[in-house]
This record gives sequence, structure tokens and C-alpha cells, in this order.
Amino acid sequence: MNINQFSTFSPYLDYTDQGKHDACFLGWYTDNADPDNFLYVLLDPKVSMDAVPDGQDWVSFDTEGYSTLNVSAWANTDYMQTVREAQRTYDSEERRSMYEEASQLAHDEAVWVFLNREWLVYGINGRIDWDPRQDEYFLAQGMNQA
Repeated sequence: MNINQFSTFSPYLDYTDQGKHDACFLGWYTDNADPDNFLYVLLDPKVSMDAVPDGQDWVSFDTEGYSTLNVSAWANTDYMQTVREAQRTYDSEERRSMYEEASQLAHDEAVWVFLNREWLVYGINGRIDWDPRQDEYFLAQGMNQA
């Protein structure tokens, strides 16, 4: 087994962008609470579904339009269709259901090894009336004296 070491991050990203890796270690932090920021951005290859060969669930890194953010080169057409339809719906419950279905597909095919989910921990005084936001933004304007 070879382990490639990089002294800076930029050559590492060049290496993964070219698909030279068998496995890699990367992270992502969403700047909003929308599941599309993970499910489309990181796992949809951004290619035409016709570009995915029948019976195959991956594409080559040199496929036209391929997004190197999808470092696994995973291309499940059921997943792609579900996420792309979710982007087009305004019904929040229908959209939630579609993203849950897409998440389950990614989980079942073990596209990634999910290592952790960092939960934020808050300490506040009982004299403060405040509820954390679901999007994890910390805004003092939502705080009031109890």
C-alpha cells in the first residue's frame, strides 16, 4: 500500500481532482441548512444520466461535465434523479422525503465512510432565554433576558 503525503493542501486537491486516489480524506461544512448543499454538491457527478453506462454506478473522472467535488466518482442514476427532482420542488415535505430517500441510497451503497458529525454544545446562563437555531448559526439577536 502506498500512502501519498503532501506538504500543502493544494497538491492534495489537485491529486484528488484528477482521480488518482483510491481513497481520500476530505471534509465539508455547509453554510446553510439545506441538504442539497451536501447531497447534490458532493455526491452528484453533474453529468448527464445518459453518460452513466448501464449497470455501472460510477463515471470516469474525464467524463464531460464531471464535478471533482464528487471524489468517489459515484454515479447512481436513481440517486441523481431523486436529488435533481428534489431541487425542483417547492413542497417542503416532498423535498424532505426525496432527500431522505437519496441519503438512504448513499448510505446503502456505502459511497463514503462517514467519520463523524460534530454537534455544537452551548452553555448559557439561566437568565438568558435562547434556543439554538437548526442551521447552527449563533445569532445573539435571538437572545432575551429570561
